[in-house]
Amino acid sequence: MGTMFLFLSNDMSATHIVGGDFTYTRLDDGTFEIKLTVRRDCLNGEENFDTLANVYLYHEDGTPLDYTFDNWTNGRIDIPFMGSDTIEEVIISDCGFEGAQVCVREANYIDTISLPANFGHGFILAYERCCRNSSLNNILEPLETGTTKYIEIPFLAFTEGNSSPRFNSWPDLYVCENEQLVFDHGATDPDGDELRYKLCMPSDGASIINPLPLDPIEEGFPPASVVYDNANGYSISNMMGGVPLVIDQMTGELTAIPNQNGQYLIGVCVEEWRDGVKIGEVRRDFEYNVRTCVSFPLASFDAPIAQCDGNLVVDFINESSAVLLYQWNFNYPSNDPAFLTNEENPTFTFPEEGTYTVQLQAFRGTDECSDEFFQDITVTTADIDADFQVSIGECLNDDNVTLSLSDLSIDNSVDYDIEEAEWTIDQGGNILTATGLNSVVDVNLAGGDVVINLLVTSSSGCTAATSQTIELDNLVAVVDFDFTANGCPTPETLQFTLTDLSTELNPDYTQLSSDWTIVSSEGTNTFTGPTVTNTLDPFQVISVTLEVVFDNNCTATITKEINLEDSLPESDFEVELIGCLENGLASFTLSDISNTIPSNSSNPTDWDWTIISADGSTINSDLQVVELEIDPNQVIDVSLVVNFENGCVANISKDLDLADLLPIANYVLTPESCPDDGTVDVVIEDTSTNADGVSPVSIDWLVGPISNIQSFMGSSIALNV
Repeated sequence: MGTMFLFLSNDMSATHIVGGDFTYTRLDDGTFEIKLTVRRDCLNGEENFDTLANVYLYHEDGTPLDYTFDNWTNGRIDIPFMGSDTIEEVIISDCGFEGAQVCVREANYIDTISLPANFGHGFILAYERCCRNSSLNNILEPLETGTTKYIEIPFLAFTEGNSSPRFNSWPDLYVCENEQLVFDHGATDPDGDELRYKLCMPSDGASIINPLPLDPIEEGFPPASVVYDNANGYSISNMMGGVPLVIDQMTGELTAIPNQNGQYLIGVCVEEWRDGVKIGEVRRDFEYNVRTCVSFPLASFDAPIAQCDGNLVVDFINESSAVLLYQWNFNYPSNDPAFLTNEENPTFTFPEEGTYTVQLQAFRGTDECSDEFFQDITVTTADIDADFQVSIGECLNDDNVTLSLSDLSIDNSVDYDIEEAEWTIDQGGNILTATGLNSVVDVNLAGGDVVINLLVTSSSGCTAATSQTIELDNLVAVVDFDFTANGCPTPETLQFTLTDLSTELNPDYTQLSSDWTIVSSEGTNTFTGPTVTNTLDPFQVISVTLEVVFDNNCTATITKEINLEDSLPESDFEVELIGCLENGLASFTLSDISNTIPSNSSNPTDWDWTIISADGSTINSDLQVVELEIDPNQVIDVSLVVNFENGCVANISKDLDLADLLPIANYVLTPESCPDDGTVDVVIEDTSTNADGVSPVSIDWLVGPISNIQSFMGSSIALNV
């Protein structure tokens, strides 16, 4: 059963004798350390511990010895009660039973003594004291019954060396009525001698008239035993009723099933045997207090550590046991009545946000036993916005990467902060967990999307959760580069620049290097750096590979096929009919329109026209716009070479059928009706084709037989013929 230890001063009130024992330890020839343990009742007693423990010396046959030597005077040694060599403690029983509490104080008197080895015999040391507890149930006249604590130091201790055994622990103060008692009363012998155990009669000694004798025991040894109340069935065979005490002779295990409440004096002896001969014995007596055992009073309640639903009202569920009365304090240690109640299951509205210490005191009611329970509760009306971001922390082997999980959650109360984060990561049924506001986990890029759940806890105790489905491909570093044609150093070459765009595409990554591989008709060339400038024959398709390395051990690669010819400027021109001349010629303009081509990044600077007529005549010009007066009924060959600011050259040739640019007269005749007189009503409409940018000035019609030609004007005419 449980015990509680309190250390008290030497001059506190002592009690009646409860028990004790006497042991010795051999230090060297004739020198021994002796230890006398005395236990007293500290609730019902009337005396303090003795300032001096008077120990008397006897011959091994029990005859007192008037011995004066060293620290012995007339066969007596007074062991002082001193803090340096005396341990005094109070042992109080807990609330595990009904009825009065039990309190025991213990003192140990320890001293070093010298005994003559040349006497040729052993010695007995004894201490007498009265009296026992008057509340004992199993002995007669307990208040007039004392005790004798004694130990024999055999002559063998001088010749062969020996120390007495010592019990390992004291029994519990009380045991439960009608319940199995099991206690290991075993001892330890420093010399390794065989130990045997038995129940034995506690010794009597001194008297109520002479409670502290100043003379040795005249009657000799062994001293008289206490007298058990045989009339009520108590004896050495049945020390406390019920199923009697039994001690295992070899182990010291003590068993019984007591069936009557009360206080009982018990005696246990451990015998010391060597080579089949008993050489010593240590006697101990103690009290068992039999009680009706009940449950300990237990205070407990259930309530949220944090009230996070936006109000200040908290329900308390009382989970106490073995109690009848309650006292709540919702703002401990304050005693403000507004925070107190004795309801069993209260509902309390806190006046404002904050953290409160709630105390529940629970009382058994039948005695002074009680228990108390404390819990801090935080109430708040502020919300928590749970959020997080994910990035690739490091690239490992075989498409394995670490995901860096960063909590971005906010507690909207200024008084609290996010303190804890719990992560659950699900990738195709493979579940990972992590903790911490910033954490990392390993996943595989080929494993598919990752579902991440986050549960955060604020310093208020409130929690919030959020979830995201992460497409890992969107986290992988993206690399790209830009191709820019710079110009043509010579008509046969094109200079271009490759620019790495990876840094701006990956703001969360730190780029370490850019490595380029260009495969062209000239072979394979490698370059490093964020930009590369190269000059090649423009009339080919090249392959460009960019590999970028980042500081998280990740790499990314992109390859593009680039047709260099597509980066050369283009030339073009347009032709326009200005008008038809009276001499049968027509006026045309040829205009360079190279600067209107969207893909051209450079402006033209020089032009070289070659115009070959159908008759083989040639016209040359270096103007941007060329004007021609020429017979329009022919096909001409026009070639244009354009030089650009960047040094590049573009040329174009076209065969132009000038007649296609001239307007073409045409009409359509449509019968409308047939009158009865045999004539036909018709409509004639102009369907002439006009040259681009040319509109008709007038439309004149000549209609009729040669003998009767009529003239008309307009885009259409109606006739009866």
